[in-house]
Amino acid sequence: MDVVQGGSVAQVKLDAAETIACGLASLAAYADFDHQPVVLPPGYREVARFTGWDATPGGGVKERYGLVLEATLSPGTYLVAFRGTASVADAYEDLWATTAAFVPYDAPAPPDVWVASGFFGVYAGQGGDMAASMQAQVFAALDRASPAVQRVVVTGHSLGGSLASLFALDAALSRPAWQVTATTFASPRTGTGGFAALYNERLEVATFRVASFWDYVPTMPPEVWGYEHVGQPFLVAFYVEDAWWPYLTARHSLLNYQHVVSRAVVQPDQVWTGHFVDAADARLRMVSTAPPTVDVPEWGALQASVEVAQAWRSLPGG
Repeated sequence: MDVVQGGSVAQVKLDAAETIACGLASLAAYADFDHQPVVLPPGYREVARFTGWDATPGGGVKERYGLVLEATLSPGTYLVAFRGTASVADAYEDLWATTAAFVPYDAPAPPDVWVASGFFGVYAGQGGDMAASMQAQVFAALDRASPAVQRVVVTGHSLGGSLASLFALDAALSRPAWQVTATTFASPRTGTGGFAALYNERLEVATFRVASFWDYVPTMPPEVWGYEHVGQPFLVAFYVEDAWWPYLTARHSLLNYQHVVSRAVVQPDQVWTGHFVDAADARLRMVSTAPPTVDVPEWGALQASVEVAQAWRSLPGG
């Protein structure tokens, strides 16, 4: 495994072209959801669009969730991109604490493998006029692909990172002949220890988990609930300069990730330092630094503790 020195932190070395393509594909998945013009990574063409089911109390809604792309210069290579939620607030709503059993598409269900029920509901759920679940749609698109699948690159941002992790392990189990790799951006923790152990047994060296030190979403659901990350971490660090407020959206924006990561991966040490304008709010000035050399704090749990304390103080006698 190649590693580079990121600041004082040794971390895996990313393939620059593939990492940038994954970021662009994730942005394309968001654009498709928003019915905006879709700009694909150079060298890729669209093969299929897939939808997912967002369950709500008493109902739900079918939504566009991602794209299957073919690498035009690499026959048999396909890229599956999952979008995330529209905001950090939406991302927190998706982080359901309850778990569900992980059930692969076309392989026996492994024992004691549990994932966040909200994530798995989007991935495997079906409702409304959906003819098939997201899980079935993606496998069907790849099963009928021509030329036949040899390699699948999986990517996603935020919730999309967890959906990408679900599909990556599913593909490794259900289609063992496929070579599966994954690059995720700002992914939450997807499952508990059993899921992480099985995932890393199959795909740890083929999975690159890009996260910013200052982003809250990758620290959810909290470790204290039994959730664990998968793959190899690649840390960046960016935030709003000289701000006392955390600006969660700026820290989590895929456009900000793409700005920093696309510049970092082409550097010899894969670290980029500099300033840029926040993609979410042009009034804000962002700064990118080398990642700190300490463990990433459990930002999500800390934020939840603050909110609980604030709610308690608002009660009579609190």
